Amino acid sequence: MGDTTAHRIAAIDIGSNSIHLTVADVSSDRVVVLHKEKMNARLGDKRNAQAQLPLPTIRDAIDVLECFRARSGDLKAEIRVGATASLRQAKNRDEFISMAAARGIRVTVIDEITEAILVRRGALFGLPSFKACRTLCVDVGGGSTEVSLGHGASLIAVTSLPLGGLTIQRRLGHDPIPQNRFKVERSHLRRQVRRALQSFVHFQIDHVIATGGTIQRLAHVHTAQHDDDVSTIDGLTLSHSTVQQLTRRLRDCRSNVERLELPGIDPSRADVLLGGSLIFSVLGDVLGVRDWTVSMSAMRTGMLISQSWP
Repeated sequence: MGDTTAHRIAAIDIGSNSIHLTVADVSSDRVVVLHKEKMNARLGDKRNAQAQLPLPTIRDAIDVLECFRARSGDLKAEIRVGATASLRQAKNRDEFISMAAARGIRVTVIDEITEAILVRRGALFGLPSFKACRTLCVDVGGGSTEVSLGHGASLIAVTSLPLGGLTIQRRLGHDPIPQNRFKVERSHLRRQVRRALQSFVHFQIDHVIATGGTIQRLAHVHTAQHDDDVSTIDGLTLSHSTVQQLTRRLRDCRSNVERLELPGIDPSRADVLLGGSLIFSVLGDVLGVRDWTVSMSAMRTGMLISQSWP
């Protein structure tokens, strides 16, 4: 946005865990959120053995999109619909796109690098004091993890790992998770992360921004656990040792019932939080992260503030 005139935009993000809607008035320096809504679709969990989304799942997801389009229309907003790993990894994604188009909804499947750039753009918009720093930005989603390094908006390195919280949770298996199974998966994940981030480990990093549902929920658990009186977790700093401690605590829960007893836990994500937490734990170890700064702004903010949309 090149001026101070506010444009009303609706960003609909089709993720692996949820489908999110954010409607906001957007100007060059402000995003004023008018309406937020999400539906837990778990598309990343519903692909079959052939990596296809079942037809009933597609229909349900498009019903959600129609509902969100109606909300956006009521608010007279320009609609932008973006899909990430949930559709990128589905072999029948063209069927999804065609069925949505038949109902007048244009879905853009966002490639991995564009997603990482949008995440970074959104995170820096929400944390403007980091724009002058060499910053690593990490977004752990349900089906992929985006990592970018740069000085402000200028990129130095960017990559996407086809691993997310749902991916790792599936590999860990059902409760209770045996200790040896957890150790094997952690070692496997560490090898994958090291290979993917070889080019990142040699760079100096001033600050690390973490975003996505996993880190936000870990922050809520941490603050509730310590009875911290915080109005928002946006900009909150979590030490890497805290992330490791929370990962161990989630690992030690022998059932989802036990996880639901943790203070601050989100009931809708309790069963998959360990997978995303393990990714953050391994990333921090490999990259030598000491502190994570939590951001509530990520890809949807990046979608909102982009000057144009495909």
